[in-house]
Amino acid sequence: MERTILDGGQIDPETLSSIPDALLLTSPLLLQQQGWHCYRRGRLNEAVSYFKDAVQGFASQTFQARLLDALSQLTLVCLRIGEWQDARTILAFLKTEAMYNSSSVGGNGMYALACGAFITDDMPKQSEWYRLSQSLYLEAGDAFGYAEAGLASLLDSGDRMDESVREQLLLRIDQKAALSSGLQPYGQLARGLAYSQACQWNEASAIYSSIDAELLPYPWSVICRLKRLESALLASSPGASEDWELVNEIAEHCRPDIAIQIQIAGLRYVSAMLEHHENEAKHWQRTLKSWLELSGNPIHTAWARRWEETVCVCSPPNHSSSLAPSGSGWLISCFGKLRFSKSGTELPSMKWKRKKAMVLLVYLLTQPHFSAPKERVMVALLPDVSADRMNNHMYVMIHQLKQTLKQELNMEDVIQNQDGVLRLDTKWIQDVDVVAYLNLVRAGDQAWGSDRELAAEQYVRARRLYGEFVPELQSSDWLDQYRDYLADTQSGIVRRLAVHYAQRGLNDLAESCCREGIELRPLAEEGYAEMIRLLTAAGRTLEARGWYAKWERLCRDELGSQPLPETKQVLLENAAFAGKEASSSDGRSPEDKKLPHNKTPLLIQSRHSRSSLVLELRGDVTAEAGADLLTYRDERTRLRGGTKTLIINFQKAGYVDSGGLSALVRLARAVTDDGSRVFAYGLQQSSEALFRLVGMTRYMMIYPDEYAIEQRLSSLGSPHAEPKAARITF
Repeated sequence: MERTILDGGQIDPETLSSIPDALLLTSPLLLQQQGWHCYRRGRLNEAVSYFKDAVQGFASQTFQARLLDALSQLTLVCLRIGEWQDARTILAFLKTEAMYNSSSVGGNGMYALACGAFITDDMPKQSEWYRLSQSLYLEAGDAFGYAEAGLASLLDSGDRMDESVREQLLLRIDQKAALSSGLQPYGQLARGLAYSQACQWNEASAIYSSIDAELLPYPWSVICRLKRLESALLASSPGASEDWELVNEIAEHCRPDIAIQIQIAGLRYVSAMLEHHENEAKHWQRTLKSWLELSGNPIHTAWARRWEETVCVCSPPNHSSSLAPSGSGWLISCFGKLRFSKSGTELPSMKWKRKKAMVLLVYLLTQPHFSAPKERVMVALLPDVSADRMNNHMYVMIHQLKQTLKQELNMEDVIQNQDGVLRLDTKWIQDVDVVAYLNLVRAGDQAWGSDRELAAEQYVRARRLYGEFVPELQSSDWLDQYRDYLADTQSGIVRRLAVHYAQRGLNDLAESCCREGIELRPLAEEGYAEMIRLLTAAGRTLEARGWYAKWERLCRDELGSQPLPETKQVLLENAAFAGKEASSSDGRSPEDKKLPHNKTPLLIQSRHSRSSLVLELRGDVTAEAGADLLTYRDERTRLRGGTKTLIINFQKAGYVDSGGLSALVRLARAVTDDGSRVFAYGLQQSSEALFRLVGMTRYMMIYPDEYAIEQRLSSLGSPHAEPKAARITF
């Protein structure tokens, strides 16, 4: 069976289950295989146990490639069940390995790094790591690994993935599916996810319904079922009651899986919102928020934000329910085109005999409390009419507006003229999208200083509402000013969203916001400065220079000026910083600065003391240093006074890679197999956690410092104690 696994084959779960535990524990290959089968069936707790045993077995055997592979698989499970400390320890180790040779960690290693990018603060690299994992899977001939990494990148990227990249990925998965029928469900699920991201719910629902989820492994089988119900809800064809019973079963079976629980809470929230069950929606919104706080993954937060946006779009009568007054009035939309809807039904068209009546309505809708002094209204709407004729013109406009609204909406006395003030009766108005938009912006502005996440949620909802303001109305002074005001407001919130996304490492979203801000206000310098800052921070200096050159041309041709010195300084400072980072980190990104960029050769100094042999190591413990380390296996035969203890000091050691780890295991095993003891101290916190995880503590005892070890050794000096120790200091 081990030969089959080493040749790239698999052992079926039934055969593995028939092997006695005592025998299974002697084979890390079989333990890893059993852990993988448990993971694929959603038995996550069992999978963790098997993978940890396999990791320690491979470490004991110093089987580097399999150790890295098992660590990667263990990480995938830890990320799903919230074992953040173990995941963080392994990811730091894998990142160091991949930095010098990504192929050494394989497709599974790069896939684990991509999935855990939020833990290592590497979200800007996530897309690149997904693509690299796919390349490594293809090189290894693992089409299923390629397809799974593709599904994960689709699910995590949302609408941030470039369309050409998405289409190329879908085509490649389809091509692989044509060669293997087992990959067909992966290709179908990938297409379904793409339709979901494009909010094409009917197409998504049709795709998901055609997939036999039983042919997919965990977690994709569960995700497929949940997405099937989500698309059915949003396509206005709710699932049957048995579908919700299935969701309840999934929730129970997948209790340890944080990502699945977030998907379920989001689905429940969307359903409650679409069915206007306010209390239930609030309950699931609170549940979702709790899961998001536990997760801490910005990808999951983006899922929640997208559900919120989707509800806003798919449930127009309640798109701003937190702000709109209750009642059975009309929902008025000014963005895109002037439209009226009620109880989810939009009025086909409004017949305006005179455009001036429509202009009067739109003007009052933009005023506080839908009212304005009559004199101000006349000045704004009748700038070319003489003062002595303004009242007559205004009387006609008011009369025409009353007639139109009575005829089209069956509303009486919707506009009042009292005490020199024109006022719309709010009883017939449920909400106005431009009012909801400005309320959301104000809520975001208030939260920006104290709660960026809350502010971003409000800004995203506002951003989705925005559009061209009543485009059917011809240009006029007041209308142009109001459109400019809205464009400035939208430009401001997308710039803030760009800052927020950049701080969270969501560079694709940040760039999208920057581009939108520039399109809205092509002659506003702030948008170009923010784009330049974002691109240079990401190391894309050439693109940043291109944007600066574009702004420089606009300044010269349109404004007859030059860019502000501050904008040029942004380019120069960030470009210089990026260049400095590239030169000092050998082309790596700033996030890798804290990692060693040159391997420091390991220097070993040895000395004998009264009860120990001391070895001091200075530098990095790597595979290259393994031969030097292993020469000290024979030092135990030259220890003075028959001492039987070995002490290792890591205070001046650098990082430990997989090759160095293997050498340390061999050294420690050789000493302990001879009946001696091994102590160690001075380990970095991450290295100590890794040593414990891979089972190094089977062969060495980790102490905080040399004094503690000396005290322990002195206690062994009694006649009934074990022999004294030898100390090796690295």
